[in-house]
Amino acid sequence: LQADTSIGISPAEAIQNALALYPDAVFMWELPSEQALLKKTGNGKSHSYYPQPELMLISLHDSCRNSDFRLAYKLDVYAYAPQSRAWIYIDAATGRVLDREEQICNIDRVGIAHTKYSGIKNITCDSIAPDTFVLKESSRGNGIETIDVRVIGLDSSRAFIDHDNVWNNVNAFKDEVATDVHWGTGVTYDYFKQYHNRSSYDDSDGYILSRVHVGTKYVNAFWDGNTANYGDGDGVNYTPLTSIEICAHELSHGVTQHTARLRYRNESGALNESFSDIFGKSVEHYADTTNFDWLIAGKITLKNKPFRNMAFPPAQSHPKYYYGTHYYQGTLDNGGVHSNSGVQNFWFYLLCEGGSGLREADSLAYRVEAIGMEKAARIAYLTLSTDLIRESEYIDACYLSIEAAANLYGENSFEYRQVQKAWFAVGLLSMGELSANAPAATNAAWSIYPNPGTDFIRIQNPMVFEAAQAEVFDISGKLLLKVSVLPNELLNLSALDAGIYLIRINGNIVLKWIKS
Repeated sequence: LQADTSIGISPAEAIQNALALYPDAVFMWELPSEQALLKKTGNGKSHSYYPQPELMLISLHDSCRNSDFRLAYKLDVYAYAPQSRAWIYIDAATGRVLDREEQICNIDRVGIAHTKYSGIKNITCDSIAPDTFVLKESSRGNGIETIDVRVIGLDSSRAFIDHDNVWNNVNAFKDEVATDVHWGTGVTYDYFKQYHNRSSYDDSDGYILSRVHVGTKYVNAFWDGNTANYGDGDGVNYTPLTSIEICAHELSHGVTQHTARLRYRNESGALNESFSDIFGKSVEHYADTTNFDWLIAGKITLKNKPFRNMAFPPAQSHPKYYYGTHYYQGTLDNGGVHSNSGVQNFWFYLLCEGGSGLREADSLAYRVEAIGMEKAARIAYLTLSTDLIRESEYIDACYLSIEAAANLYGENSFEYRQVQKAWFAVGLLSMGELSANAPAATNAAWSIYPNPGTDFIRIQNPMVFEAAQAEVFDISGKLLLKVSVLPNELLNLSALDAGIYLIRINGNIVLKWIKS
C-alpha cells in the first residue's frame, strides 16, 4: 500500500471541523446527567462522550486502490438533540470531511396523530423500542425531527414520546400541537419535492429540526437560519402557532435563505415575507383543499384577528396597492415587512382566483382571470429560486415574474398576460405595459449610460448577468458595430462621429443613443 501519510491539521482542528456539521446541536458531553450515566456503566476508556480523534487509514468508496486511501482522524460524535451518533472521518492532511457513518439505527413506523388544527393524520415516527415512539423520521431527505424545548437549559431539548404510536397527547402543556408541526413539516417537504423538485429547504435534503413550546405565552413562530421554532400563543388572542400554513411559512423562509437570500428589510423584506405566505397557503391547499382559506393564522386566532388576509389585505390594515393605502414607510418591523407583503400577496391571490375592480391610485379598471394556484405557485417559485437577489425590490419581482411566466408558459400566453394584469392591478405596471405584444418585462430595464455621451458608454440591466449581443446602427439603418457585451461593461464608441445612433440588444430591443 502506498498512501500519503502527511498530517496538516491537529486533532483539535479535526474536532472543530467535525462539530461544524452540527451547528444547532446539544451534545452528550454537555449534559452532566449523561456523562454521569456513562461513568456508571463503565463503558469507554475515558468515561467521556467528548470525541477522541484516532488516526487511521481509510479507503474512499470502499475500494482497495492506492489512490483511494487517506490518512484520517476518526471521531465519535454523539449529539443529544437533534439525536445522532456518527463516526466522522476528517482528512488529516486537508481537514476535509471524508465520510460520515451513522451509528444509531432508525426504524420508521407510521403513526396516527390527533392534530389540534388538521384533524386525524398519518405521521412517520421513529420506533426506538417496541413500545416507545418519538417524533423523528428518516424517510424524507436526511430526516425530520420535532422536539420539546419547554424547559430552559441544556437538558431542555427532549423528544416527544408516545407508547402506542397513536398520538392523542392533549395535556396541560398542549403537547398535541407537536404532531401538527411534525405532520406539517412532512407535508411541506412533500409539496416542494412534488411541485418544485426541491429536496428540503436547502435543496440538499437538509435535516429539518422543529422546536415546539418556544418561550412563555409567546405569540410568534420563526425560522432562525437552522431550525423552525413555534410559540404556544398567549391563550387570550392566539392558540399555539402550529397550523399548517404557519409551518410551511417558516420552512419557506429557509427556501428563501438558500435561493434569493432576500434581505429582511424594506421592500426585499416584504417580498421575503410574501413568498413565505404564498408557499404557506400553497402547502395548505395541497394538504387540505376542503378547509382552505386565504387567512394567515386564521386557525389560531381566538378573537377573529388573523395576522394577514391575502384575499383582502386592507382587512388587517395592510396595503393591496404599491404605495397605496396602508403602505408603511417607517422603520418599525424592519420597514413594514409583515405589512407591505400585502402587495404581492394580493397579486398572488388575483392570479389564483381572478378578480376585477378599480386601481386604487387612478381608478383605472382591471380584470384578472384565474390561472389556478398550481401555475401561480410555479411562477412564484421560479422567480424566487432563479432570478431574485438579496437587494431585489417589488419592481424586480414584477418584471422577473413576467419573465418566469414567459419561460414556463410562453411569451404572450394566457398565463403571461394574467401575471401582467395582476401587477397592473396592484400598481407595479402602467396601462401601456399591458399590450399582448409587449416585450419580455426585462426589456424595460435596459438602459445606456451616459446618454447623451461621448466616447465610452455602458449598456446596463440590473436583472441580467450574462453577455448580450449589441448592434450599433446609424440613423439610416447602416450597421456600424456588432459586439458581445456584459451588462455594465465599458463599450468604446470613440470611432463614431457625433450624432444619433440606434443600439439593438439581443436582436429585438432598440435603444436610442446620442453622441455629443
